[in-house]
Amino acid sequence: MSSLDDLTEGLFDYAGLFPPAALGLDEALETSASAFERIHRPGIIGADFVLGFDLLTEITSERLLERGFPKAKTVRLAVLGPTLGPDQTDHAKQINAMNSFNEARSSDLVRQRIVSYEIKLDLN
Repeated sequence: MSSLDDLTEGLFDYAGLFPPAALGLDEALETSASAFERIHRPGIIGADFVLGFDLLTEITSERLLERGFPKAKTVRLAVLGPTLGPDQTDHAKQINAMNSFNEARSSDLVRQRIVSYEIKLDLN
């Protein structure tokens, strides 16, 4: 492994649903699934896929297989939550739901694991 590989390992998440790519869900999943074939340094990808919390139920082992992810791979997901305001109840519910998701999807043909939860803070 080169110094550049060490420096950039896991640096970027694949966010094909969002601009500038702004792909549809299935097309973004297919692009993500082929990343290791397309990217010269595949280790730069941190999370395999970034999505909003509202799309989490759309990610299934069957859909991932259909879009090209291999069996026995763990697909690392970065989840975007809503802006954090004074009421943090929604975030606590989402965190509990994500923990349940990780437990339930850990033994799927294409395993899925949420590796990050990103939110915006409303400081006003």
